[in-house]
Amino acid sequence: MTVKILPVEEKQIIDSYWFYSDFYSIISRVDSKKLWFMNNYINLFDIPDPNQLYTFFFNGYYRDKMVEFYDCPFIDFQRIALDRQSSTILNNDLFDFIKASIDGGYYVIVMIDRFHIKEYEISARSPHEVMINGYDDANKKLYFCDNNANGKYSTNITCDYEAFHRAFHILEIDAHDFKDHLYLLKPLENTDYTFSLTYVKNTMNAYLLSKAHTDEHYNQALGTPGLTFGINVYDKASEYLKYLAQEEVVFDIRSFHLLYDHKKCMTMRLNYMINNHHLIDDNQILSRWRKLEATAQAVRNSILKYWLTRSSDTLYKQMEQLQKLKETEKILLQEIVDQLKDG
Repeated sequence: MTVKILPVEEKQIIDSYWFYSDFYSIISRVDSKKLWFMNNYINLFDIPDPNQLYTFFFNGYYRDKMVEFYDCPFIDFQRIALDRQSSTILNNDLFDFIKASIDGGYYVIVMIDRFHIKEYEISARSPHEVMINGYDDANKKLYFCDNNANGKYSTNITCDYEAFHRAFHILEIDAHDFKDHLYLLKPLENTDYTFSLTYVKNTMNAYLLSKAHTDEHYNQALGTPGLTFGINVYDKASEYLKYLAQEEVVFDIRSFHLLYDHKKCMTMRLNYMINNHHLIDDNQILSRWRKLEATAQAVRNSILKYWLTRSSDTLYKQMEQLQKLKETEKILLQEIVDQLKDG
């Protein structure tokens, strides 16, 4: 076969980080009811870093940020060792392995240095993961998904084999799982997976309690000192903005975009629970939550505006908005939890 392109979903639910976008690009084909999203993307956690804010969704035991790839029942996931020096994978040529994987229905996630690919228009080293979803052997071209030159997630990036080989082979990074491995992901049909109201309610409670889980044995077994969970990530976000106003940390909008994604996911979930009679919207819960979503979006946009104006006043105002958002969300989410029945 000279050309093979696996389908990807262009419109993302979550696009704050590439691995959420890659993930949904794949499972949207086999999880049309979005049940995985309804059950997950409720709790949050923050990884401490002296220079940046790193806030992510918490969907299970912390292996790395891409825990969904390991645990999702709609994904056949494989972690494969590679040799960058010889450009081989399991003793196969790089491109032979990629093409065979694509032919078998597997998407390939691998780290490259995007500096070597002209489509990115990058002038410095840029190690990053990309998800390969197709090839054109006649024109020696690969198709993949990643954040493009404008920082937006794109599902139609291409480059020639020669440039990709350089980007793969010449990768200057410290020890990293993606330096020595790549991931294979294949969507799986799963008719047994269902929405779990009990799990959703417990996870909402954990979020409100700023814990990984409502089960203390689980929390003790987790072994993740230093992480901040749940609604207390707002405090970490405010602290980050204070340091940013003092120019003591690096500007990074992604965690604020994730807070907005978090509200979008909850809007979808509330709508699902109301439509499926798990939740009665007798106090305009959905419309009130949509206001929270709009506020989170406004906070993100204002922080983006700071990058243009460099006005510290903008950041201090958003610190106040974050605290108001936290308190309003806490009251509303507790109201939702109190109404939900175990089921």
